[in-house]
Order: sequence, then C-alpha cells, then structure tokens
Amino acid sequence: MNPARAVNTNVNGTTSTGINWRIDGATASNVWMTFWAAFVPGLDAIEIVDVVTNSFDAEQGLAGGAAVNVQIKNGTNVMHGSAFEYHADNRMKARPFFLPVSQQKPKYILNQFGGTVGGPIIRNKLFYFLSYDGSLDRETGGIYTTVPTAAIRSGDMSASNNPIYDPATGNADGTGRTPFPHKIVPQARMEPIVQKIVTTLTPPPMFAGLLTNNFYAAGPVPFTRNIGDAKVSWIATRKLNVTGRVGILNYNSNNPAGWGPQYDNTGPGVPGGLPGPSWGNTINTSVGATYVVSPHFILDGNFGWTSFVSLQEQPNIDKGPLGETLLGIPRSNGSTRLAQGYPGFSVTGYGAFGTGNTGRSYNTPQRNIAANGNWTRGAHNVRFGTEIAKLELNDTEIIAYGQFSFSGGATALNGGPSPNQYNSYADFLLGLPSSISISKDTEDSETTRTRLYSLYLRDQWQVNSKLTVSYGVRWEHFPLGTRANRGMEIYNADTNQMLICGRGNVPTDCGISISNRNFSPRLGLAYRASNTFVIRAGYGLNYEANSFAFVRNAIRNYPVTISNSWTGATSYTPAGLLRDGVPVYPLPDLQCGRRGCAAQCGSPDLPKPVRPGVRSELESHHAEAV
Repeated sequence: MNPARAVNTNVNGTTSTGINWRIDGATASNVWMTFWAAFVPGLDAIEIVDVVTNSFDAEQGLAGGAAVNVQIKNGTNVMHGSAFEYHADNRMKARPFFLPVSQQKPKYILNQFGGTVGGPIIRNKLFYFLSYDGSLDRETGGIYTTVPTAAIRSGDMSASNNPIYDPATGNADGTGRTPFPHKIVPQARMEPIVQKIVTTLTPPPMFAGLLTNNFYAAGPVPFTRNIGDAKVSWIATRKLNVTGRVGILNYNSNNPAGWGPQYDNTGPGVPGGLPGPSWGNTINTSVGATYVVSPHFILDGNFGWTSFVSLQEQPNIDKGPLGETLLGIPRSNGSTRLAQGYPGFSVTGYGAFGTGNTGRSYNTPQRNIAANGNWTRGAHNVRFGTEIAKLELNDTEIIAYGQFSFSGGATALNGGPSPNQYNSYADFLLGLPSSISISKDTEDSETTRTRLYSLYLRDQWQVNSKLTVSYGVRWEHFPLGTRANRGMEIYNADTNQMLICGRGNVPTDCGISISNRNFSPRLGLAYRASNTFVIRAGYGLNYEANSFAFVRNAIRNYPVTISNSWTGATSYTPAGLLRDGVPVYPLPDLQCGRRGCAAQCGSPDLPKPVRPGVRSELESHHAEAV
C-alpha cells in the first residue's frame, strides 16, 4: 500500500525503518509500511529538504539512520507561479527483448503535470501558496502463467514420466498403491466441483505444445494520483509568525484479473494473486508558530496530523460467497463483505487461481505536537523542547477465506518417484487437497495504539573561532502499545496460554514494565583547521520511532486472528475432500483473559521482564478453564 510511490531508503547501513520523515514538522511516516513515507508532496512545492545523518543533534530524535524534514514553499509579496508537463509513451521505449516480432509493444502512457502559485493575501501580512501535482498512468500489464493442456484437463496424464497412482489402493501412508491404467484418471472418479472449475473457469493454453508458461494474461493497469498542497503564512505581529498547511493525496488504481470475464459467467474474471480495484487518500496537516520573546529567547511549536486511508477489494466481491453458492464448497467463504468471491486454489506447477488474498482496508491516523525554546547567550546557543506523538493502526485484511493446495502426493507412491505437475493436477481432478487453510478475525479489525514521549536539551558552544562543540541529551519513552479497546496479548510458555491483556483479571499491560531510562547522549565537534579543511567528529545514541512500541508485528496475534491449516498424516495423504470444504473449528471467547494455545498459535513475543509479583499472580490462575 504505497500510493505516494515513496522509495525504500537505507541510510548509513541502517535498516530502512530507521528514517523519520517530517513535512513542516508533521510526522509523515507510513505507520504500517514503516520504511515508506505516507505522503510525498509535489516536487515543485518543496523549498528545502534537510537530511541529517550520523550523530544527530539532540533535537532530532526518533530516527536511526536519518532525520529528514521537508519544508514547503511560502507565498511572498510578489506573485509567482510555475507549470509543468511530463509525457512518456511506448513509442519512446525500447521493445522488450523477448517480445515476438509480430506483437506490438504493450500500451504505456504516462502524463505527469501540475503547477504552483503563491502570493500575498494582505501585503506584508498574510500570504498563500498552492501546489498541484497529477499523475495519469495508463499501461498494460501482463504475466506468463501455466494452465493445463486439453489432455491434462481431461485426465489424460500419459505424457508423464511418472505413473499416476490410485489413492484408493494401497495403505494409508501411500505405500502399496497401484497405478491408474494408461496413466488416465477415470472420468467417474473426478470431483464434480473441480469439473465445474475446469470447464467454466479455466482457460485453454495460448501456446500449443508448451507444458509451462503457456498462457499470457494481460489487461489494463490504470493508476491515477492527485496531490494538492495549500499553505498560509501569517505575520500576526512583530513577534509572532503563524503558518498552516494541508496536503492531500488521492489515488485510485486497478489490478486486472488474469483470466478475464470470458472464463467466468458471474462477472469479472477469476483472479490469481491480489487483483482488484484500490483507492484511498492521505491527508498531511501541520500548524506551526514562532514567537520572539526577546532578541535572545525564541519559542516555536507545531502540531501535525497525518491520516492514511487505503482500501483494496478483490473481483467478484459483490457476487456473494461464490465458493459456497457457485462451487458448492462448504465454509470456503466468510460472513463479512471482504470474504466474498472465490476461495483460493494452488496446484503445484500451475498458476494459482481464485482469490489468493482477500481485500484489505488500512486506516492509520497519527498526531504529533512539539514545543521548543531557543536561548542565545554569548558563545552558547541552548535549545530545549518536548514532543508527544500518538500513532494508530486499524487494519482489516486477513479474514475467513478457504485456501486449497494440491501438491501431487495423493496420486504418488510412497517410496516411488517424486510427484510432478501431472500428479498435482490429478490430485486436483480427484478433489484431494494436500492442505486446507483458513484465517478469521475474531474482532471487527486488528488495531494497535501507541504513544511516544520525548524531551531534549542541547547546547551549541562556540569555543573559539576554530572549534564548535555541540552536546546534549534526549530522553524518550515508549509505553507499551494497546489495542483500541484493551491491551495486547502475550504468550505464557509455562502454561501454554495466551494472556489477553485487559480482559478477565489480566492487567491491561500484562504486567510488562517498559524502561523510563531511554536516554540518548549526543556529542559533536567541528574544528576548522584552515579555510579549506574542517575536521568533524561525533557520537550519538538514537531510538527508532518506527519500532512502534513493540506491537506492530503483534497486530495479528492469536486469538485476534485465528489461522488454521490442516494436512494429512503424511505428504501422501490428503487433508480431506474438497467436497467437504473447510473443517469446522471453534472460535475462542476473548472475555476470560486466557486462551489455551494450539500447536499453530501465532504470537510474536512481547518484551520482558514482567513486573515482580504480577507474573506469579498470572501464573497462579493457570488452572482456569480455557
């Protein structure tokens, strides 16, 4: 989810999450994809880009690799403006090396255009600046994939080097099986659900004689993005300056289904992967003020708010639970809107089809407020301040949806040759999946909430005309994050339980203590040996804001997200019958505060240690019913 088309950047060998992005003082990092900026202003709107690396000034925290602050232009007493247009199309591009001579180059048209204007509202008092940047990307996307040949679709696997073994013979572990005569799967044994999929939803190969990469899926991939910035600067008094800015990014796109509507009489084509329309908007707002108390003392502050909303839906979402109603596979859909359409199918050696992933919805608002003071006295420039930030993540993505995989083991021989793509498709024709999986959220959406607190003090000392010393300290505190209506979850290995913080008698923070001693010392030296030679040195310790207080990777903890997967006793044993659908499994009750943890219990661990006394209290209740 990167509508801003921000780039993944590494600075000084640190991780890509170690960059703190700000626009006019407002945080602009993507809360979920922390290595991207959530908002990128139009190029002509930018006046200054300040990138600080290595040992940061104490004012610049919450970053490990770089602190980047972008400043948007201001209006002046004289009206100024600009306009631009960038155009590219396939006539300007080289032919793809493997493109057949008889085939024209795929469509590609890109128009990026916009402009700026700024000037006075009230001369010498009130100014405005406006910017617009639009992108229209129209191109054809394509991918080679593999579909079954006519012979394979009919059950004729005679071209296979392997025998196709009858899973109804031999032993349960796959030994002692006898092959189907002539390597042909009998029509009477084929699963009717699969026959419906094969005859109505699966296209024939485009390239005769090819067993792999024999189908080229292509379709339009439009992308439209509009970015607007508006900024007002107000010289309120001789001592007070105020600025306000809002940036808005709006986008829509569509990733086409691979097989097109001609193979599906219920609407848009059968997808593979993550196709479908997507849209959303990002709002980045900041308000700042500077007040001159005296020639030696200045106060400044700003408030920032960034809202990132992005949605994506799969094709056929409004056609209902097609896995259950059209194909007849029990429990292969969920009850929510994002769980409609087709389930997912993966046949080893062939392109995946059905819905590999469901639609998703992100809503990630963040707020920050900062206040600073600057005092100049003789050779010293002292700066101090504080910052408070709140980050929210609301994610609806992994929900009830059936996934069926066919690997070829059901028609292979335990001790015989390894299964090939003929075996995997024979498994599919027989309706014998090697694995069945499904995920379901037990709450309406996965949420996290976290706050960040900072204080700093820095002195820049001009020792003499040659030597400058900057030294200071920053303190940062990251309280343990929570969910929207309770705490997070933590796994208790001693009792094999998930503790649901804030429910039952489990405290909201699960008894986890977060250190209050996150001090970041900073020291920098600059020595001017001559007019052309300067020596610089520095040391700094920093904390990354994008660690998101330990809870980002725990957003889909059990039992908020229940993920179940069923496999056979061996790789030669099917997980069940396709016609029986997804096995029934119970959903846990989250109110009691403790849930027993099954073998497949996903839980990124939270920090230790637990507060003394609280751990023993929690463990003393391990005998509660789960």
